[in-house]
Parts: sequence; structure tokens; C-alpha cells
Amino acid sequence: MNQFKTGQIVEIRKRLWRIDSIYKNELTATSIDSINNFQKRFYTPFEDIKIADTKLPSFDKIGELSKQKLLINAYRISLIHGSSPLLSLQRSTVIPVNFQLVPVVMALNSPRVRLLIADDVGLGKTIEAGLIINELIARQLVRRILIICPANLREQWQEALSIFFKLDFEIISSLHRKYLEKSLPIGLSPWEYFPKLITSVDYAKTKANKNEILNHDWDLILIDEAHLCARPHLSSDYSTTMQRWELLKAVYPKTKHLLLLTATPHNGYTDSFSSLIKALDIQADSENNLNFIDRVKAKKHVCQRRRIDVEKWLADEKSNFNPFPKRDKKEIHIKSLSIREVKIYKKLNYYGQEIMKLIDVKNVRYIAQFTILHFLKRSLSSPYALKKSLINRINKLKIVNDEPELKINDIRTLITEIDNFENITSEEAYLRFERTTLSQQVSELEIKILTEIYDEVKKIKPSNDTKYIKLIKEIIPELFNYANKIIIFTRYKDTLDYLQNNLEKDMLNTKILSIFGEMNAAQRKEVFSKFEEAEKAILIATDCISEGMNLQYLCSQIIHYELPWNPNRLEQRNGRVDRFGQPEEIVHLRTIIVDGTLDENILEKIIERSDHIREEFGFSPPFFNNEGDIIKYLINVGKIPDTRNKKGEIRPESSQLSIFDINNGKEELQQNSNAVNKEDLEEEIFFNQQITKIKNESFYGQTDIRLPDIEKKLKQTENTFGKKEEIENFIRSGLQLFGCSIHKKKDQVFIITLNDKRLLLPGRSVHMDNVTFDKNYAARNPKVELIDLSHPLVNRLVQLLKQQIYLETSNHYGRIAYKISHSIDKPIAIFKVLVRCVVGTEPTSIIEEILTLGFYVYQEEILSSQKVELFEKSEPLQGNRTTMEIKEDIQEVFNNKYWEKELTEMIDNYLKKIKEERNNLLETFDTTNLPDWLQGVTDVSYASHDILTLTTGYPV
Repeated sequence: MNQFKTGQIVEIRKRLWRIDSIYKNELTATSIDSINNFQKRFYTPFEDIKIADTKLPSFDKIGELSKQKLLINAYRISLIHGSSPLLSLQRSTVIPVNFQLVPVVMALNSPRVRLLIADDVGLGKTIEAGLIINELIARQLVRRILIICPANLREQWQEALSIFFKLDFEIISSLHRKYLEKSLPIGLSPWEYFPKLITSVDYAKTKANKNEILNHDWDLILIDEAHLCARPHLSSDYSTTMQRWELLKAVYPKTKHLLLLTATPHNGYTDSFSSLIKALDIQADSENNLNFIDRVKAKKHVCQRRRIDVEKWLADEKSNFNPFPKRDKKEIHIKSLSIREVKIYKKLNYYGQEIMKLIDVKNVRYIAQFTILHFLKRSLSSPYALKKSLINRINKLKIVNDEPELKINDIRTLITEIDNFENITSEEAYLRFERTTLSQQVSELEIKILTEIYDEVKKIKPSNDTKYIKLIKEIIPELFNYANKIIIFTRYKDTLDYLQNNLEKDMLNTKILSIFGEMNAAQRKEVFSKFEEAEKAILIATDCISEGMNLQYLCSQIIHYELPWNPNRLEQRNGRVDRFGQPEEIVHLRTIIVDGTLDENILEKIIERSDHIREEFGFSPPFFNNEGDIIKYLINVGKIPDTRNKKGEIRPESSQLSIFDINNGKEELQQNSNAVNKEDLEEEIFFNQQITKIKNESFYGQTDIRLPDIEKKLKQTENTFGKKEEIENFIRSGLQLFGCSIHKKKDQVFIITLNDKRLLLPGRSVHMDNVTFDKNYAARNPKVELIDLSHPLVNRLVQLLKQQIYLETSNHYGRIAYKISHSIDKPIAIFKVLVRCVVGTEPTSIIEEILTLGFYVYQEEILSSQKVELFEKSEPLQGNRTTMEIKEDIQEVFNNKYWEKELTEMIDNYLKKIKEERNNLLETFDTTNLPDWLQGVTDVSYASHDILTLTTGYPV
């Protein structure tokens, strides 16, 4: 084994291999002359291994210049990040933006990766996490990986990891498990057998599945939307949120490496935020003090950038690139309601006051407050939603003795499920809540009042629904002036049905579609496809798509049909389209607010305050954890009746400020100025406490971690291969070279016929009927397949082209070619040289790059890089050069060894350049305490080189 070294090209079993590593009698190598560049291990005592000679091309055959260009581009694509010190880049096709490399560096700076990635909505947390996963796999630090995320994000994670990082993950759920178990050896669990799994947080938190997860060791666990698993603020309820926290608390000690991803890590409560820090297991929390965070210890493990941090980063680089759109955000006010609508609100107000007078049990009072709030929110959403809730409750009250009453903890669990709609759908949670009872004492009064309200609500039709008329007469027409696609968010499925049924009648030339929680992934994908295929469309959706979904290519306009009472929910919705990569310069956001209601009096103030904070500090504070927090806040500021003081005595009714007051609300505020001042003060204290905590306890920034040389190479790579035209030209030319056909089907959509069986993909037809080379078009059209650098067809094409270098009998041989150009006055020769170097890291890594050496054929003079570039960019001209003349010149090149000395010097200079770049990299770190991944990173030595191509050039 002493005669072999890492980076050499050897011949084993009549194939060519690049040696990747050597350990005792085991040699690991990658195939370089196969369509599939797979890696294989060999036991050397049993193998016949020879050092291969691939340095000089044969000049018996002269190829074509176009085929040579394809060959060179194929190598460039396969080496897209070939010299990067980050192995994750070498093994992926993604071209990240420089700031997305920071989490990878932070992860590698610790032998045990425990990282909270808390970047703002739309900054690319999935790409950042994928780079970390790929890096750890490449360094042989992880094998068994579990990703836990909300159910609606499972397929999105699976697709992203496959496309960008060539990582295959299986999804495990109650449905998928049946299929997984068919391929299992007898007696094995899918949790044990499959090394890379994706599951939903609510599937994982069930007792049986949690136990199975805990029965196995994991190298890496990633939890997306990790705020869903944070410890509930001062809660002892065994609710959905608590169960998720129990899951996180159980799994974090079971894995060496942990990644937590969330755009909203801090909900304003230190104890909840500190629970995420606790899960990092870095001794930055305290068992005795839930509000303690050791910021010095935690800082190295939290990557948290706001949009303004990234914009500052780009500005510091003097970059003209800003990946974020501008916001056109407006509140649309319903200034006056009809007499009947005002009457309904007043009756709801009366209902709340009368019910609270009769309640004298603390727990029941809590349920009553939520009941009042629930009806208010339904009434502000749509008359249809209110009508459905009223009839549900009336019918339940009439048969009150048929079902046992729910306990207070059951109610609180339902409230949490309504907020998070994971364990059950939001509609199911509401339906179960509407069928609970307060007490036998109030049932008759409830039936009487609610029946009166129901009779009034039945009279509200779309034609006299003030908000709906505003929507179709003003808001939708205004937005259609900017673009032909709109997403309308509503909290309630009933309102969604109401809007869909009526918009289909009133918007005849517009496709009306909807997505809601009960739909599975395939159904949602079908809706998204129809939405994008339609010339003009409106998509109505509940909050099932408000988190994690990347909709920036589908749409740039959102209407919030009712005001979400938590500004964080509003920001999550907006973040679906207002995010990194939105192709439109402006996103248009509209929120409907009913004046004279709690929307205007209180909650709009919260939204305005949130917007101000977002503009000033770059984040939208999550003021409330759930509905229970909202109730407590409203009681504190006197906007929801409590009827009892701290001693349990009934408060004077006159001191209560109704949450249902219409129009006269402001007058009543003035009449109760002393109370209002006190309430405003309490409100101010509440908000200031929330904002102070978030500001003081967050870890915004990480702009001090910069990798200038890596960033420079990323820009060069993006300029070379990031352009749609360059990629498309390469793919088109390559496919046509092997007899494949490409026909235009319609704008941006093509049909590809793969007539060469070597290009066929497993399980795929020879016909690819709907493909595009435009990533923006593909993102907007889910049924159209994107052909880009990450597509397996392109990978197969690249490997097939590279294979031709070793097949001199091939019709596609392009290793030697010639060109006639006006840019030169003497015959020249240009070599493209593939140089391999070994880096003394652990594990050993190999970097590869293509170098260019140009020189005159008949005089010992090297061409400057400018002359070579000018020649290569010049158009080939017609001219007569016989094969004999060309071969004589090539013979002269190979006989005159002048260029060998220059090539050696060029490779030495390249090594010096790589070492210099890596020394510059080290300057960004503390050299007295270098992380493991940087140990040996500057120890770069020559391994081998191949002369890929020779181009001779001739003057006209």
C-alpha cells in the first residue's frame, strides 16, 4: 500500500478510480470513468491495483470544438464547489448566499453540534440545515438522522434534501409506515432500520412512537418549528404543547447532535425561551431558575439573524443584490356596519354580560370568557361562521344531559389545539368546544339569547354583508391591478366555505380554490398546481399553510379576511410570500378591520405596535402564546368581563368596558377616563415587558462571522453556473449530442425524449413531457419539472460526457480540438488540467480544480490569462487546416517539454493560492483554539493531475 496515496488515479477491475482514503488494507475510491460516480471500498490484498496513466491525451483523433466545450463544462459542473473547505458545498448543487454559510461554520466549531437556528422568516433555514447535515455526513460524523417537523412540512423537507443535497429520507407516519414495513427484515422496526427519517411532531409525541424513538440512538435530530415544542409558560396542563415539550425533553439527551429551527424562538416569556436553550444541553440554563440564561455560553450555539441584519451584511459588501421585496401593507377599515349587523354585535354584548352575571365558579368563568371571545371572533369573521357556531351551541344546550361536561383541563387542551391545529383539526376543536356546557344554571338563558341572535344572523346574506361587499367591490379589484393571483387567509373553515361558494358566483372569470387542514399533501399539491396554472386565481386558505410553506413563487399578494389577534400569526402568514427569493419587487398585503369593535379598539393597537417594533428592531414580537393569554390580557385591561374582583366580590357592572361595543366604544372610553388611563398603563407595562425580554434575551447578529474567500468563490460560481441561459445551453447541447430531442410545448415548457438509454433514469419513461429550465416558472407550476444542475438527468449527462474522455473510439470525443480565431497571430496551444490536492484534515479530503495553461506552439512563451480569455471568448472562424497540419502541431507540443516546467510551476502557484486562502480563513477564528474541522485545513499537498483537453489555435 505504500506505493499508493490519496488523490491518485488507479486502475482496479479494468476501471479507473480516484483514491479517497487509505486505512491499513482498505482503500476507498470513487469511480471516474463510469456514468455513476459511486464510491467503493476495496480490500487491497485481494485486488490487482495499478497506477493509471491519464495525463496525456492521444492525438490520433481530432475532435470537435463544440464537444470539447461540453466536456469542459461537464467537469466544471461536477466540480462546482471542488476546492471549498466546506465538504457540504463539494457534495451539493445548491449555491447558497454567503450569510447562509454562517450556521455551518458555527456547527463545525464545536465537536458536538447543538445549534438553535433562529433566522427570520424566509432567510433559508432549510438550506442552512441541509448544509450542516451534508457537512456532518461528509465528515463521517453522523449516519442515523431524524427530522421532526409539522405534518404539512414533511414532503417539503424530503424534497429539499433530495434535490439540493442528494440525501434520501423516508417519511414515517401512520400512512407511510404501512409501506415502509413491507421492505423491513423480519423483527425490525422502521425506526431502527431506516437511517434517515422524517416524521411529524404529533406523530412522534404519541406514547408508542416516542418510546420507539427513545429505544434507538440517533446521531442527529433536527426539530423544525421548534417553538411548538418549547415549554408552555408557567403551565401545568398536560396539553398538546406540554406533550410536545415532553417529547423534546425526552429526545434531546438521546442524540449527540441537535438542530432546532424556528423563526420565532422567543414568545415573550423567558421560561419558554430558556427551555429551547435547555434542550441544547450546553449548561446555559438553570434547573432552579427557569428564567435564567447564561448568554456567554448560549451565544456560540444560537444563530439568529433578522432581515435587517442580512440587508446590512449585503450593504457592507456593497452588493447590489437584495433578495427581499418591499412591502405595500395596508389596513382596510370597515367604517360603518348595517343596522342589522350592529344589532347582532349588541346582542352578543348583552349575551356576554348576562352570562357572566350568573357564573360564580372560577373554572366555569374561564370557559364562559372563552365562549364570549369565541363568538366574537366568529362574528367578526363572517355571518356564516357565526351562524354555524350558534346552531351548534343551541342544539347542544337543548340536549345538555346527553354528554358529560368537559373538565377545565380538557377545555384548556382544546384551546391549545385550536391555536396549533396539529393533533386535531381546528374545526374539530371548535366543534367540540361549541358543544361544551357552562352549567345547567345558564342553559335556558343561553338558548333564549343565542336563538334571538341566530334569527338575526340568518338575515345577513352576501348582498348585505358589509365586509364581503368591501372585499369584492374594492379590495380584490385593487390587487388584481398588480397581479392576477391572490391568497385570502381566514381562520375558519366555515368562512372559507362561505367565501368560496360566493366568490365562485361573483368572480366569474377567476379560478376560486381552497386549502384547509383536513386535506392531505397530494390534495394540497393539486390545488397549488391549479392555482398556478390558472390565468387569474384566488386561493382561500386557513392557517394550515401559514408556517413553513414557501409560496413566494406562487403569489405576491395576501388578504387577511379577519384580523389575526396575534401579530405573530399575521407575520407568519405574510412570510409565506414576503421572503427570500420573491421574484416580484413589491408584495401587497391587506388586512380587513371592522371599526368600532375590539379589532379597532384594542387589537389594531397591538398590530400597529408590532409593526413599529418590526420596523425599528426587525422582528415581530409574539405577544401571546395562545387564546388563554389573550383572555388574561383582555381581563387585565378591562375589555372582557370578569365580574369579580380579587376578593371574589361581584364588580359593579358600570366599571366593565364591553368588548362588543359598536360606535359608542370611544365615547364610553372617554366617560371612563380614569379607568382607561389605568388600563393603558397596564397595557403599556405588558408590552414593554414583552419587548424588553425579547430584545435583551435574543442573540441577533452573527454578522462578525465572515468567510471572504469562500464568499468570493460562491459569487464566481453563481456568475458561471447560476444563470438560466448557461445551464439551459449546456443541457440542450449535451442532450442533443447523444441524440435526444427537445421540443417546445408552450412558453417555458418543453418535451424531452431520451433516445440514448444511458440517460434513462430508474423508473422513468423515455419521454419527459412537462419540463422547464426556469426555476421561477417551475416554482409557480408544481406540475412542471425543473431541469437544473441538481436534477438527476443533468448528473447523468455530466457523468456520461466525462466518460467520453476515456473512450477515444467514441463519436463524441472532444479531448483534442482546434479553433481558428482573429484574436491571435501565431499557433497556440491551451491545456485544461484537472489538478487534485489532498488536505490533511480528519477525515482526509480531496479538492479538485481545472487550471488553464496557454502557450505558443513554436516558441517558449506562456500566454497571459487575458490572451487566453480573449481567445476562448472569440467566435470560431472558418478556415482550412488539414488533419496532418494539426497533428504535426500537436506532435510539436508533446515533443517540446517546455510546457511541463510551466505546468509544474502553475500547479505550485495554485497550491500556494489555496494555502493563502485557507490561511485567510483561519484569520477569522481564534488560532489558539481552532475547531476540529479546521485542524490541518492549510496542509494542502499535490496528489495528481490529468490533462483533460488540448486546444490548438490558429490565426485567420
